[in-house]
Amino acid sequence: MEGEEPLESRRAVRLTIGVTAHRDLLAEQAPAIRVLLRSFFLDLQRQFPATPLQALCPLAEGGDRLFAQVAVELGIPLVVPLPLPREQYARDFADAASREEFAALIRGATVLELPMAAGVSLPQVSRDGAARDHAYARLGVFVSSHSQILVALWDGRRSGLVGGTDQIVRYRLYNLYPDHSGVHLPGPTVIADDENDLTFHIRCARGQSGGRASPGRVTAMWLTGSTDHPRTDVMPERYVTIFSTTGDYNREAARLGPDRCDTIGLLRGEECRACPPAVRRIDHAFAIADTLANRYQRRLNFALRGTYLIAILMGGVYVCYSTLPRQHVLLYAFLGLFVAGYLLYERARRRQWHRRYLDYRVLAEGLRVQFYWGLAGVDNGDGRFALESFLQKQDPDLGWIRHVMRDVALRAGILPDTGTEGLEFTVRHWIGDPGDFEGPGQVNYYRCKAAQRLHLHRLTERLGTACLWSGMAVAATLAAAGTQLPPPAHTVLLLLLGLLPLVAAVRAAYSHKRADKELIKQYRFMEHAFQNAHRRLTVTANPAEKREVLRLLGAAALDEHAEWILTHRERPPEHSKL
Repeated sequence: MEGEEPLESRRAVRLTIGVTAHRDLLAEQAPAIRVLLRSFFLDLQRQFPATPLQALCPLAEGGDRLFAQVAVELGIPLVVPLPLPREQYARDFADAASREEFAALIRGATVLELPMAAGVSLPQVSRDGAARDHAYARLGVFVSSHSQILVALWDGRRSGLVGGTDQIVRYRLYNLYPDHSGVHLPGPTVIADDENDLTFHIRCARGQSGGRASPGRVTAMWLTGSTDHPRTDVMPERYVTIFSTTGDYNREAARLGPDRCDTIGLLRGEECRACPPAVRRIDHAFAIADTLANRYQRRLNFALRGTYLIAILMGGVYVCYSTLPRQHVLLYAFLGLFVAGYLLYERARRRQWHRRYLDYRVLAEGLRVQFYWGLAGVDNGDGRFALESFLQKQDPDLGWIRHVMRDVALRAGILPDTGTEGLEFTVRHWIGDPGDFEGPGQVNYYRCKAAQRLHLHRLTERLGTACLWSGMAVAATLAAAGTQLPPPAHTVLLLLLGLLPLVAAVRAAYSHKRADKELIKQYRFMEHAFQNAHRRLTVTANPAEKREVLRLLGAAALDEHAEWILTHRERPPEHSKL
């Protein structure tokens, strides 16, 4: 599927527009609905030109087909998820003409055949009943969970039909999962501030058995689950920001040449070629995010080190000016250093080196979990989005990261069952062997990171202690023999008395900005988490139990990434520290 796409297209995160709709729309309203849909798509293309659109549509009769036709007319690619095998799904179409229309629309589209729910067999969904209804409900949840915007061609009324438009809109807005019994079960983000609730509601009438509904006027409005702005005429600003940030990421990815990735991803050589294409798509997305994160990390480190070096030089110049007589040229040096530091700060601020490094690093680490979960069979993408709660407690603007991961999950499609081979690869490459200090895996990564941060923290403490006692020694020398010292020696000691605490203070401030002390605890916790997971995996041969361990490990890793970004977001570069 992806092998024939141009490089820029493969890298671009798409804005996925899903649909839930009535099957029995009134024919009189179809032209007005078409106009609204066409205007809706064109407005999105104008507003977010760096983010290509794609339509996620099951191609059911009625509103789904109308939505798909408008999308195809505008050249927007279709992704068609099917709740049942294609032959079974076609049984619900009214006649041969409808089946021909379905075949024409699905031709050239990307088709995702959703696997059946656990414990449900093909004969059960082949006949009308609860199992078949629940398959349609799961389809609606899939469309909602993998869409950035959901279009609802809906009359706005409660119907109570399992998997009906009413239930899917309620799931979208309030995270109430439609159970086949008709009971709405809470979803994973039912009490969180959810950015994936944006719905474009085209209010339209529907046919009724035994009579005909009045057509009325077709209207459109944006819906969200927010209590502040549940209904608006224009897209809420929060979502504009999220989609615009996604466009910025697309521009960054497009500027990477075919050979300019600093990493080739999580797969290597033969492993990459032997891995299923669906998993390689996640790996490709990880490589892009990881490359961008590494790029901005280098720029941010340059800005931080430059800022604190300039701070030391400014302090040194000031100490020299206050100690040495008639050195007015030092004032100009002081002002020049301040200007240089401010220009460096402004460059980092305007180009958002700090935010982009943090965002891209967290995106890469989220994709790492998504990759290994998919490879091990923890999440094959057939149901509710597995990473729905990732970063929910952080800045709402980070919702764009989950949107990228939704797009990656949709591109990967329904991941194949890699069996024990995928499990073994995941354990070997994601966790690693705690006894092999040179091998791959996150155990060694967190072990090395914890040791590195501990070394830097101790270096800061030792430097502070050395500067303190050296300063005390200098002060004691000046106090005891200051009048007897020759002028050059007296001057040197005065300079040291000012510079030693300055160096210690700047080093301590730099260590605080990098969060050395806080990250030691995080890295040690994650090292132990991966060690414990490895220990648990070695004592069980049950694949289901292994997948549960990996699921819990991935959840712990995602929580750690959320804490990491929260810690660093509170420590941006600041020119005032100069």
